[in-house]
Amino acid sequence: MLKQAQLIGTTCLLLVCTTAGAVYLWWQSTPQYALIEARRGYLDKDKHKFNRFVDVASLTTAFTEEIIFEPAERTPNLTKLQRVVGLAAIHGSRTKIDNSLIFQIQRLVRTESPKSEHCREDNNEDKAKIASDTTDDATPSVGKKPKFSSIIRQQWKKEKERLKKATIDRMREFALSRPDTLISRIFCAPVGHRATAVKEILAECGFLSKNFRSYALEKKGSKFIATLTFLSPRINNLVTVKLELERLREGPFGRYRIARLVNFKQTLNHLKYDTDKQMQDLVTYGLQDLNGQTLASKAKEVIRNIGSSAARLEKERQEMEFSDSD
Repeated sequence: MLKQAQLIGTTCLLLVCTTAGAVYLWWQSTPQYALIEARRGYLDKDKHKFNRFVDVASLTTAFTEEIIFEPAERTPNLTKLQRVVGLAAIHGSRTKIDNSLIFQIQRLVRTESPKSEHCREDNNEDKAKIASDTTDDATPSVGKKPKFSSIIRQQWKKEKERLKKATIDRMREFALSRPDTLISRIFCAPVGHRATAVKEILAECGFLSKNFRSYALEKKGSKFIATLTFLSPRINNLVTVKLELERLREGPFGRYRIARLVNFKQTLNHLKYDTDKQMQDLVTYGLQDLNGQTLASKAKEVIRNIGSSAARLEKERQEMEFSDSD
């Protein structure tokens, strides 16, 4: 009888443990668990946990697409030339903008000395500049004589790059003259202090743990939309942020991860940030000196450079022929 009771007790214990384990696995596969762990990773400065439950790259590219690139493409009253050059300049800097924001977010969820972080960000920007310079100015292969058509292509390519760089420089000049706008505060903060700028904006908006009030989940197909509510000191009222959570693996225990912001522009509008106008003013200023007359002047300069290159090639050809005849 005692053995039977022990057997029953052991069986019940195994059932309880198995059930508890199954319940815990189920809990880990819920969107609520992903939200809690992402928040915990941020508060604990645990970069690995945070990145496990937040797709920072996807979150960032969706943000820049909605807040920067789409408004830039809708800038009114631009000529065809301005759209071609200006938008190419903005999209050409897309990777650098995205990488900069990703780096800033990662800095917010890890603890390192400010000095080492500043050096790392400086080095990253230097490497990006070196890579850009290497790509833009391809060096001809040693021992190969460049063709005249190749010279023309290279000259026009360099001129287009100069126009795009001049446009970006003017946009930056405009942004620096308006340091209070959201766009300027994010992208024109001093090197080594961009993460601080992002953190200050989050605090100003009220997106802090102490300002959190509630959340709600809504299923959309295989994904969930989480609506987080905060009390914002900027407007002294409640503001919501919507996050899309995607399932990384199908099945009963697939883990969820925060993938992107949903209609974040509506949140910014509620917070009285007119980012569309800020971005479009930036584009307009950067392109105001780019017109047909400017391009014609640049074309003459390119033609002069091509003529000089052609003369140099002809001289080299004649010297080679003279050397061969000897």
